[in-house]
Amino acid sequence: MQLSLLEADRIALVSALAAGVAHEVKNPLTGMLLALRMLRRTLATELPEPTRSAALRALDDSLSGGERIAGNMQDLLSLASTSSEQRELDLGQVTSAALRLVSPILEDRARVVRELHPVPMVLGDEARLGQAVLAMLLFSGSGFHGDDPRDNRILVCVEAADSAVEIEISDNGGALCARDMARAFDPFFVSRGRGAGLGVGLSVARSIAMAHGGSVEMEPFGTVGITTRMRLPRAGLPVREDAAAAQSPPP
Repeated sequence: MQLSLLEADRIALVSALAAGVAHEVKNPLTGMLLALRMLRRTLATELPEPTRSAALRALDDSLSGGERIAGNMQDLLSLASTSSEQRELDLGQVTSAALRLVSPILEDRARVVRELHPVPMVLGDEARLGQAVLAMLLFSGSGFHGDDPRDNRILVCVEAADSAVEIEISDNGGALCARDMARAFDPFFVSRGRGAGLGVGLSVARSIAMAHGGSVEMEPFGTVGITTRMRLPRAGLPVREDAAAAQSPPP
């Protein structure tokens, strides 16, 4: 119970901080993008060639970068949301948003390969499912330590499976022994090879998946690395009794 309370406290604190930072960045960024668009329209009609082409290219690069930042801030706000509204979601889109947020961390460690197939909708809370996917991605990325990123791979696959939708994250990072595999879902798990600096780590992913009627499992990935897999029921399917109990607050 104490670990659960610590986990909830940590998530609430990080969510509040992330939301505040995202708002502080997004508001002035909106004004900057509006000014850049107005400047582009002016230069496109009034600036003579050949200066105009170079100036428009520079402005287009600035706009593209600003719009990317704005998109990341919106993803961060969605992830930090404290609402518990459940609606039909595309797990592929949730995964894409999490990948955009975590890419600055992962790109220095490994090449991320995406296989995001069209899938049926799932019923869930976008912010909480985003937190679960983010925890899985960070755990996978923690398996690389000073290795050449060109040799490292993280494969992210979203696909339909029977009556469920799955996200599977596999990597060729450090393997886990049988004892660590059994403990990997404990809160604050850290092994010699993985989990350092992740706090609650995969425990939050499993608790969120169970609250949505799903599961998170782990298995070895070939002779090296691991695979973590989250399964969620398709929208419209009944939630298991144990999952419903996980959603109910304690008396």
